[in-house]
Amino acid sequence: MNDLYAKVTAPAQLEIVRELPASCERVWEYLVDPELRKKWFCAGETGSKPGEPFVMDFDHSRLSASGPPSDVECGDPIVMRGTIITFEPPHKLAYRWPGMGAEDESIVTIELTRKGDKTRLHLIHTKLTKSEYIK
Repeated sequence: MNDLYAKVTAPAQLEIVRELPASCERVWEYLVDPELRKKWFCAGETGSKPGEPFVMDFDHSRLSASGPPSDVECGDPIVMRGTIITFEPPHKLAYRWPGMGAEDESIVTIELTRKGDKTRLHLIHTKLTKSEYIK
């Protein structure tokens, strides 16, 4: 895994930390509003409380006509259906990421913290079971 994108911080765990030039509220909207999220990552329905769906419709061909960087493999379009665990606007979002079976579910936790006029995004993806994600 290229440290430019994420770091392996524990067995089966990835961590991403970024400082973004926007308010927590603005970053939050780009995480949970399907129309905004599809502009930078993936489309899909987003619930607004624990137990509701968090759908990720990955089709990276929609993001740019130029395609992904040469060192990134995007694969075929895929729809992942998760479930929201924590929904605390505009600071914390967590959801279960589906695996091939119940024991394969992983968890994504995103925390947003105000840093002056910027936002610190801290994402932890735990319980990864596929070794290709944590090289």
